[in-house]
Amino acid sequence: MNIRPVITTDIALLQAIGKQTFNETFADTNTPEDMEQYLTTSFATSKSTARTIKSDSLFFFAEEEKQGDRLFEAQFCLCSNRTTRP
Repeated sequence: MNIRPVITTDIALLQAIGKQTFNETFADTNTPEDMEQYLTTSFATSKSTARTIKSDSLFFFAEEEKQGDRLFEAQFCLCSNRTTRP
């Protein structure tokens, strides 16, 4: 298994994984319209790109070679949403 940082050329894949994970987790408690609006807004390319280049966010892919195909098994974020105040 290879663990590597997500780079800007990985944005489409990061978006797809994020959308799928969010959809699988919350689709049964939201309307399809609300889900579509949230997924479109929250996983927009500009927002996803901004998240990956923030200095306080780290995203990684864990990759496993399986029969010559790349399988993306996991992703995680080490990030803080806390605001530092003086």
